[in-house]
Amino acid sequence: MRRPSLQRILVLDDYGDAAPESADWAGLPVEFLRAPIPAATRAARLAGADAVVLIRERSAFPAELVARLPALRLVVTAGMRNRVLDLEACSARGIAVCGTDSSAAPTVELCWGLILALARQIPGQEARLRRGQWQHGAGLELAGATLGIAGLGRIGAAVAAIGRAFGMRLLAWSPNMTAETAAAAGAALVSKAKLDNVRLSVSADNVFTVTKFSGIDPDVTETGEVGTKYPFSRKLVFGLQFNF
Repeated sequence: MRRPSLQRILVLDDYGDAAPESADWAGLPVEFLRAPIPAATRAARLAGADAVVLIRERSAFPAELVARLPALRLVVTAGMRNRVLDLEACSARGIAVCGTDSSAAPTVELCWGLILALARQIPGQEARLRRGQWQHGAGLELAGATLGIAGLGRIGAAVAAIGRAFGMRLLAWSPNMTAETAAAAGAALVSKAKLDNVRLSVSADNVFTVTKFSGIDPDVTETGEVGTKYPFSRKLVFGLQFNF
């Protein structure tokens, strides 16, 4: 028996206005909701929708919400996993759930954009330029700096490959990672405590402050203490976590 056509498709949380160009929506009764919907009013706003498109984990879709949407027949999520979508509740209701293919490239590229912005103080230097001021400080070299990565899946491994190209020292950890897996990515396997207990903040006067550290970088562990300030020419430690 053929199911009736979808009558109301809602795309949630498209605040980047990217969804209209991401698929062929021609002829479909689709509405793009760009403003986030508070949890308290989400069921009322989605009432009558027989299909909902979720963009990653921007809006939670728990069992309580599923129960309040009797017309819902289809949930589509960007990517092949969604931690805030209750799959069991959808299955119990006979609601079809599907995901879309996703590329690791945007996450990898944005990650390195942020690392470079931090190391070279690009936002601050750009702001100084707009105020008619000269560059202040030289920034940090990535060559020889330490990059800590939690997870060496397709995203973490791609980030590691770029870190190697920059000549960085790579450290890695995940619950099931082996030394061989880390070595294949050009990294050394370390403990979780060593990987995630370094926190650095860069100030306007070109120093970075160790606010918490566990010996991830030998240059810091020789003399480092909480609150110690080092010249901006010292090696920088980056810590990243990837769950995919």
